[in-house]
Amino acid sequence: MKLNADAAYHNTLGVIDNYGFKMGNKYNQIYFSSNESLNDMFSHFDFEGLDVLSVLASGDQAFHFFNSGAKSVDLFDANILTLYYYYLRVWTIKYLNQYYPDVSLSKEYFDKIFSMVKPCSEIEKKVLDYWKLFVSDYCPKNISRLFLMRKFNKNNYIENLDIINSNLDRINFYNINLCDKNSIKKKYDVIFTSNIHEYVQAGTLRFNNYKMNLFNALNSGGMVIGTNIRDNLFNLIRDNMEDLFNFKEIPKQSEKTPLGFSYIKR
Repeated sequence: MKLNADAAYHNTLGVIDNYGFKMGNKYNQIYFSSNESLNDMFSHFDFEGLDVLSVLASGDQAFHFFNSGAKSVDLFDANILTLYYYYLRVWTIKYLNQYYPDVSLSKEYFDKIFSMVKPCSEIEKKVLDYWKLFVSDYCPKNISRLFLMRKFNKNNYIENLDIINSNLDRINFYNINLCDKNSIKKKYDVIFTSNIHEYVQAGTLRFNNYKMNLFNALNSGGMVIGTNIRDNLFNLIRDNMEDLFNFKEIPKQSEKTPLGFSYIKR
């Protein structure tokens, strides 16, 4: 995958300034932390020794899979900015021993990170160039507009960063939209889609692409996990998946916890 830090920077500002936020854009707003309760979700599964493909999003999902003992964790997202933010989180863990970046994302915070980062790959160097370019034109308003929300979710916090630290350099990222026709060659035991299905109307061509991409990328008996589902979509999604998957509901932790499900490849 090729990254152009300068183009990414200018495209990001263009998207932010024009509020052109559409699902599937290469440059879109990002979450500072997941809006889901990942500690609750992970309590229902054992991912030890499994090959996982997870949406990247805020990065919380990847770190929780690392922490769970997964054998490998590959990442995907239609929004390329998630990769740039992921590296910022990696650096925060690796060099500052903090799970989340400073919420302020002040210029002082960035300068401290920049003084420590030693890129280990061409992509990491491009990402570092991107953030340096972003900070060279530092504006608190641009920082705020970069995120859908800028606060961390206490339900997703991981105290012990040792296991995560040992996995940070294993990055395989697909810049893809699961609603398009894709060809993911590797097979996985688990695919975590979070709430992507909420953006795809069940029964449409895009939904069929989404479903077949999941089916084809799973090992026999592999499992897809979807979470954060609105009640009015739950049955519709289940009914449109059951021809290829066996369906199982993830128990709700509380009345405030959205429904979730897992489905096993037939």
